[in-house]
Amino acid sequence: MKKFLIVIVVFLFSFFSVSIAFAQSPAPASQEAKESTESSMIDYSTFNSFEKFWPVTAGKVMGDSLYFLKTLKEDLRGLLYFSDLKKGDYNMTLSEKRLVEAEKLYLEKKDSANGQKSLQASQEKREKALSLRDKAKSQGRNTTELTNRLKYSFNNQSSLLKKMESMTEGDTNSQITNNLQSLESLLQKL
Repeated sequence: MKKFLIVIVVFLFSFFSVSIAFAQSPAPASQEAKESTESSMIDYSTFNSFEKFWPVTAGKVMGDSLYFLKTLKEDLRGLLYFSDLKKGDYNMTLSEKRLVEAEKLYLEKKDSANGQKSLQASQEKREKALSLRDKAKSQGRNTTELTNRLKYSFNNQSSLLKKMESMTEGDTNSQITNNLQSLESLLQKL
């Protein structure tokens, strides 16, 4: 039975895992400070999520017929991380994916219901990443690298949410505003 399960997992990873991931280093602290002072002058309508979150793209989104395979692959991949720091980083990447998916759902597909679900999933992954960082920190582990990654990602996610906020109206706009406020409260904890 174990051999069969291992074969299935290997098959799923090899069949569904065709994307290439490149490591990104977080921006240096001085660059982050410069970006935060410039953020008040940013025209959020020109914010390009493809450039900021590359190689993360929306691909399949909630509501698509094969979306469950994407989340299954992500769940299986998540089982392979054993360190809280690695799990935190992985959850941060998943948070970015859900947010980019929400952008596609809200702005391209005009699907507010699935957009809201995707925003909620993004928020849950952000909170999970932060809690895993806190757990590792309480165990005396060096969390500086993950903390910098979280700050960098949270700032980029905030910019994307502000872009989405500026391009929507009504109930959709309030959903995005609420998610942005939750994100900003998490930023305060860093």
